[in-house]
Amino acid sequence: MALGKGKVRDETGAAPATAPKIGRAVLYAVDVLEQQEDQVTAGSTLARDVALYTVARLAMLVAATGALMLFGVPLLVAAAVAVVLVMPLSMLVFGTLRRRVAVGMAERAAERRARREELRAQLRGDREDEQ
Repeated sequence: MALGKGKVRDETGAAPATAPKIGRAVLYAVDVLEQQEDQVTAGSTLARDVALYTVARLAMLVAATGALMLFGVPLLVAAAVAVVLVMPLSMLVFGTLRRRVAVGMAERAAERRARREELRAQLRGDREDEQ
């Protein structure tokens, strides 16, 4: 039996078969909590990327509106024109950041889909809890 992060496991990484049912439930809960910690880290990176991308696009919009207003264009017209100009321009300028956000969202969706399918399988009784 190996000790790691406060958990008792055998060589395969599973809880010992002789462990009491409560002990296995505690080990399963620890595993779930560790997975959630990993997801929080990934989620915070995604949240940071989304916030950064949003702020960058808004900053570009404000800059374009300000530049148009320097040429005497009224505020509402400048804002409308800036929105039309900044949308495609920001996709080109902030392409790497946009791709990071898209990949992060896709990964998050895949994780949620996998967790939902695992839960449904457990509820149907198709899959036993990890022991």
